[in-house]
Order: sequence, then structure tokens, then C-alpha cells
Amino acid sequence: MDDSKWSGVTVGYGAQFLQLGPLPATTDLEALESALSKMETVDRARSIEMNGKQYYWKPFEFSWRRGMKDDVGHQGYHGLKGVVNNELISLGIVDKSNKTAPLYGIRKEPEGTVYYLWTTVSAFRPMQAKISKGGLLPVKVVVNQSAIDPASDLVNLKSGNNAILLKYNNVGRGYFVFEDGSLATDWKQTVPLATDWYLKPSVLPFNCFPQRKDNWGWYCLMTPPGARTMYIATTSQPEVWVSGVRLLPEPTQSQSNRMGDKNQKVWKVTIPDSMITSGLVTLKVKQLPAYYGGAAIAEPITFECSKGEIHIGNLDANESLRTYSGGMKYSKKLLVNAQQAKAHKVTLNLGDLVSSAEVYLNGQLIGQKVTSPWQFDVTGKWNEGENKLEVIVFNTLGNHYLTTPSQYVGRTKSGLIGPVRIEYSYLP
Repeated sequence: MDDSKWSGVTVGYGAQFLQLGPLPATTDLEALESALSKMETVDRARSIEMNGKQYYWKPFEFSWRRGMKDDVGHQGYHGLKGVVNNELISLGIVDKSNKTAPLYGIRKEPEGTVYYLWTTVSAFRPMQAKISKGGLLPVKVVVNQSAIDPASDLVNLKSGNNAILLKYNNVGRGYFVFEDGSLATDWKQTVPLATDWYLKPSVLPFNCFPQRKDNWGWYCLMTPPGARTMYIATTSQPEVWVSGVRLLPEPTQSQSNRMGDKNQKVWKVTIPDSMITSGLVTLKVKQLPAYYGGAAIAEPITFECSKGEIHIGNLDANESLRTYSGGMKYSKKLLVNAQQAKAHKVTLNLGDLVSSAEVYLNGQLIGQKVTSPWQFDVTGKWNEGENKLEVIVFNTLGNHYLTTPSQYVGRTKSGLIGPVRIEYSYLP
């Protein structure tokens, strides 16, 4: 299938609201708000015209575990502090110009400062729900077509989906969460690196697509070279193809130690030994209500790998390896003729790499380097005939930090980039 126009998703993050705006604050919004307040569903294909301009609803994503999307939030002067903040909503442009700030600022968008967020909140029975809110607060709250006091901490909900409309007049960060008020309030978060809302029994889920039934999502990614096993955390059994071959996922408990939710189902996919290069993975995953997009996959997909084949080059350009931090061993068999074996001087020139090199020739350590030039004297180390060259390269944590919201990512150029040359010198 052609996935060239697909949008990217981040594991754990999915649409929880639909967002309209920003809109100009000077616009007369009375008629618009009257219409928005009556909505029980949103048709994203229909535009809203204001002042001669067309506006469309767009998904607003967050993760119940990891918080805001594309916003680092509070983190301290020297990077992340092992805490995920409780803010779920970030409106405006995150200003990343000050890399030393413990909290990025948020500035206004050119289009305006008025935002509407729409969703439904699912209640399992009629109840009086508690509203937990903080930070940036809405100036107008509509629940089931009726406006309530924005300062109220309680609201009556019916069984099923309850339409929610929030209006914001400014930029900033905050949260607005509905909870079952009848449940105990002394619950404490025990999952590391999670908001206080994650897995909290009283939190009521949002569902911004209540009209959807039996929704399926398609996902594509690349396997790293030599992948032998893949682990996927989804509630229902996914359908999986690797390089066009359909493979059967099996339930497993082997990855439960890395799951925030210990009840999360995990599926193991065994990849045939014949697949040694990077391969295209296609997943078909059932998206349950409130778990759309990346939220349908609860935890990062992981791989167990053995030897594989890869072209040398910058790993940052390799989708399957650009977030990998660690070591990688490159090996190659070389045939050396009699003339080359007797050369006066032989130099192994690795070209470019990041950020350390350890070279072995026929099992013997030739040398180690942590700075350029990446050249090694291998004179007299070659054997006539077949030789095995091995190069171990370690990169930096910059690649791994691509998976975190930290501003301290650093360089992500990594791997054995080359070009690799063997240079022979002969006496005149």
C-alpha cells in the first residue's frame, strides 16, 4: 500500500479533543458558540466560515501517561527531572528559543487567541462528576448543550457519551479532567514517569469520535536490520505483515516488566530468519473508543535482533535506527592478494563516524579512538587470502533523546558513515 501521504503518530498519543482555532479575539462569536454548543458530534469535513476564511476542526492529542504533545513542560534547568507533569492541554506556540529555561514559554499564534475544544466524556452510569482543573482554564464550559459555571467543580453526567465544549481566550498550559466523584480520593500514582491521571480508577475517558464504530487503524514502520522478534502492546490482537509476509502474533508475558499497565496485553511476532535487512512492518490495529491514532499502541514497539545487513551511513537517516543509542558492530570479509599483504604501509581509513571506534582484524584488537581522524595503521596485520574486519561504533544519547521531550537532544548524526577505504603504500 502507498503510505507516502500518511501522517506520523507517536506511541501513546491520540486524539482526545477536536480543536477549532485559533480565532481572532475581535470576532463576534455569539452565533458560532450557539451552534457549537448544540453539537453531539463533529463533522471534520465541514468547514466553518468566519470573516471570509475557512476553519476546520483538527485533532488535539495528548497522552494520559506522558502528558502534552510536542511540549516539554516543566523540567528544570538541566533537563528532565524524572517527573511527568499533569498538564494535558497546551495552546499556542511553544517558544524554544531559550534552551536554558526550566520551562519553555508559550506565545500567541498570529491567527488569534480564541480556541474551542470539543469532545465527549464517557460515564458508565448517571453520576455527579468531579471536575479537576488547573493552569490555563476555559472561560466557557458547555456540558450536554447547557452552559455551566466555569468555576464549578461538579457537574451532572448522563450514562453514555456527554458532549463537552470548552472555550479558551488565551494561550498556556493546563488540564481539565472529569472524575467519578463516588470513588476514593486517596489514590496515589505508582507508575514511574506518568501523570497522576494515568490508570487512576476515577478518571472518565474522553471520546472525540463517538460516532465511530469498529474503527481500525493502519500503521507502518521499519524493522531494524536482523530483527528476529517484535513485541506490540495493544488491547486486541493486531494483524501483522513484515515485508509483505503475514505473520501471526502470539500473546506473551515476556515484556510485562516494561509496561506501565501490568494488565496490558502484549503480542509477540517471530520474524523469519531469512529477513536480515530492514523490512516494512504493516499493522492493522483495532482502535477502541478514546484510543485513536498512536494511543491504540500503549507502549513503544520493541525488537530483539541478531546479525543483520545494513549499508554504512548516517543512522539518523535510517528510520529503523535513528532513535537507537548504543553500540553497533560492523563486519566484513576481505580478500587480500600477495602484493597487498606485502605493502610497505596499510592504513584503514573509516572516513566519518560518531562517536567512537574500536577496530579488530582477524580477532585481534587493532586500536580504539574517540576523536578523528578515524585512521588505523594495519601494516603487517593482513593475511594473504581472507581477512575479517570488525568495527564497533558507539554513538551518543542524542538519538535516544529523540524519544523524550528534552531540549537537550544534542547531535543525532551517528554510526559508521564512511566512506571506508584501505590505503596501500609501496616503496619505490
